[in-house]
Amino acid sequence: MIYISAMRIIAIFTLLALISAHSGASSVSISSEQREQLLQGKQIVIEEQSEEGPWPVIRLYQLIEATPLESLAIFFALDYQKEYVPNVIKSEISKVTSPTEVWVQYELEMPWPMSNSHYLHSHKLQKVGEDRYRVDWKMEESDSTEKVNGFAEFYPFTEGKTLMVYENKVIPKSVFAALVKGTMVSDVKKTLQAIRDEVLLCKKSKKEVLSKYKKKIEDSLKGKVAYEVKKKM
Repeated sequence: MIYISAMRIIAIFTLLALISAHSGASSVSISSEQREQLLQGKQIVIEEQSEEGPWPVIRLYQLIEATPLESLAIFFALDYQKEYVPNVIKSEISKVTSPTEVWVQYELEMPWPMSNSHYLHSHKLQKVGEDRYRVDWKMEESDSTEKVNGFAEFYPFTEGKTLMVYENKVIPKSVFAALVKGTMVSDVKKTLQAIRDEVLLCKKSKKEVLSKYKKKIEDSLKGKVAYEVKKKM
């Protein structure tokens, strides 16, 4: 997914989680205080020092007023991300290796005097339980990062809400490390808020978009190829 400044390179795919799931509203280990914060619409952000680079691992928890499938559908709307993720001006299907694994070429608009960032990420979709889903991604090529890998998980919560757990690990190329480290957390939060807002907007007034990408998820999990590479003209 995507962001606004150099740090956005981390944001679009920097989410959170480290969780294990079983039956019930949610099996993520959160305190009663954190649960109340989530129910109030707040995001929970956890930073951990990375052993591999200068940027911390960012984990973020947030609730979405939608089902797990609806939330996943917009998150995994790979060729639609450019329509709502801050500063992403290209999200184009590059390769389809299986019904549940798709590679996407991104272009991220950067502030002057920096050149736009280009990167290729692979994404793998899976259903991990009843109404529970997971997306893993990793960087295949990039002009701004040495390594990116992360995941997002979607679980049923209380009152018809979905708990989204997102984690992303990024090792930037040296030229980007100092430039964006200071705005990292705020940019990640803004990106995830944009995802949440788009899910709600699609539920309310862009139902055809939501239906389209829900079907892509359902088809993919049934073994049907839902995405295709557009032929170059």
